[in-house]
Amino acid sequence: MVGRMETVRKLLALLTILGVLAPASADIRFEVVIDPLVYDKPYTGRVWVALNLRGSRNPPHVVMDYWANVQPLFAIDVENLEPGETLVLDGTNAMGHPVGIDEIPPGQYTAQAIIKLNPTARAPGQGEGDLLSLVSTFRVSDADVDAVIPLRLNRPFPARTVEETDRIKPVTLPSEMLSAFHGFEVEHTAAVLLPEGYHPDKTYPVVYAIGQFRADELAVNGLVNAPGVSGPDAPEAIWVQLDPQWLTGHHAFTDSANNGPWGSALMGELAPMIESEFGGNGTRYLLGGGSGGWAAVSLIMAFPDSFEGAWAHYPDPLDFRAFQGVNLYEDENLYEDEYGSRRPITAVGNTFLAFFEDFAAREVIYGPGQQLGSLEAVFSPRGADGKPCPFFDRETGAIYRETIEAWKQSDLSLQLRERWGEIGDELRGKIRVYAGDQDPYQITEAVRLFGEVADELGAEFDVQIIEGLGHQFHADGFRAMTETIREGASEGNEP
Repeated sequence: MVGRMETVRKLLALLTILGVLAPASADIRFEVVIDPLVYDKPYTGRVWVALNLRGSRNPPHVVMDYWANVQPLFAIDVENLEPGETLVLDGTNAMGHPVGIDEIPPGQYTAQAIIKLNPTARAPGQGEGDLLSLVSTFRVSDADVDAVIPLRLNRPFPARTVEETDRIKPVTLPSEMLSAFHGFEVEHTAAVLLPEGYHPDKTYPVVYAIGQFRADELAVNGLVNAPGVSGPDAPEAIWVQLDPQWLTGHHAFTDSANNGPWGSALMGELAPMIESEFGGNGTRYLLGGGSGGWAAVSLIMAFPDSFEGAWAHYPDPLDFRAFQGVNLYEDENLYEDEYGSRRPITAVGNTFLAFFEDFAAREVIYGPGQQLGSLEAVFSPRGADGKPCPFFDRETGAIYRETIEAWKQSDLSLQLRERWGEIGDELRGKIRVYAGDQDPYQITEAVRLFGEVADELGAEFDVQIIEGLGHQFHADGFRAMTETIREGASEGNEP
């Protein structure tokens, strides 16, 4: 027993050297300063302090963006905070999730301060020019010791750019349509992946790929190694990895009252430029996963005569009768079901990974750019305050019927049924959707309902629920896509 106590004493002494000791009940203060040598103007906006239990390989500014196994996150809004001025965040003034500063559980943490200076980036601390502090280490223990953790914002976040190679070509294009809508310059960004053996005098079909939530044009680095995209069996096609990230989240290349005309700008500006410069032959396809899967289906329904096919894997809810376990047309509350049980937003079997109420509370601290707010920016009308109309009450979870009525224009099952007489001839046989019966984000039922509507209409879509598949691409579906593109790529492709 004595030996064990001595070991504990030595461990605590070592931890004291490694970081600041503070108890869960102690007065913990984060003192944040903007370095005037890095940023010399008053700052108005939100200041975050993100924590992470030691042991994770990722810094707090990355971990704060996670949806599962959430780590403590604190924030305070400031107006005209002067560089060099000390801002104190403590248990009396800072918002917090899942705990307040005065409730931090015992453990050893890393901490980092963040401010968002990039006006169009989705994630705080991950947009070019955002300011970060160095990572500081401290420990919360059961000892009665207060702690002050200084955090100096002096590290601008670097630009994240696509590295150009003989096959990968980064693309940037100012958007007249989006800039006019927002009142400041907005750019399209994408990465073009040329086929092996590309010849500038040939023309090729073009595949537009839209990544899941958080994915941007840098996903081209994974696309180049995807089965069927490179190698002897790859179709002679140009692949375009699009960037759907925006200050409100994932804009899904959909025209919306809040994000602007992203779908029209893609079709009227970016796609024509890419196809002119790199040799598109007028044949287009769509590929998407997650939020990008929903976007792929939405885009081909909006422009059915512009695409030969769309492949959507694990898409965001295509039918709002099954919005991740919630029937938005009949259920009254997002947080609780009719029996008063909390609604999970993610689950594996009977293990709940996150609940709607906690998910929403996290977004309140995080601010714009997370999933529920992102959907509101795409689906909702703009409110009198200039923000997307919320579809539920953040305090109570009550679903707002008026907003859901407006959301019907984005319910792709409903739109398919209502618009089939208008778009059916062009759309028949063009959509493939794949979802797993083990998807933790509960999108499977929405895919099934979408497939039922398609079957009723005689749409000849390929909608599959894959046994044992989770939230991921369906390999056979991806292979079928590359085979279809290869079969159609032989025409009009001679120098």
